[in-house]
Amino acid sequence: MIQNCQVYINIECWNEDKPTIVNYLKDYFKDKKNLRIYGQPIIDVDIADDAEQLIVLDIEVDVQCMYIGGSRGNRWDPGEPPYIIDYLDEKDFADWAEDLFLKAPSPIKNFDIGIEIDKGSFIPTEEELIKEFEEEAEREKWYSRYAKY
Repeated sequence: MIQNCQVYINIECWNEDKPTIVNYLKDYFKDKKNLRIYGQPIIDVDIADDAEQLIVLDIEVDVQCMYIGGSRGNRWDPGEPPYIIDYLDEKDFADWAEDLFLKAPSPIKNFDIGIEIDKGSFIPTEEELIKEFEEEAEREKWYSRYAKY
């Protein structure tokens, strides 16, 4: 299953540091090996620096994750609900962005930078992914049952 994420990472910084940070980010993402987040390929990346004291890193990522159906359980074993493994959440993206600047050369890693995931980002939660998977499975089951006639 795929978790499609559109993430806006707000990087707050001093205006005098912006050109250096933007150049670092452009150089960093020119190298194809850096177009990954925790092993997942970045589909698209855009760097916007048109606001004062703010750079927005706009990334789109399709995360390969897996639905685990859980188990029903019985009188002796309570079972477990369905869950998703290998999905990314808001904290994962924030940690990745912070690591991006920890790996940066001096003086960039010493700049006063604030990282925040914008509320306009689209990062499906585990609950949303489970619901989406189960609804799609139900549609496929219905279609396969009635498409034969």
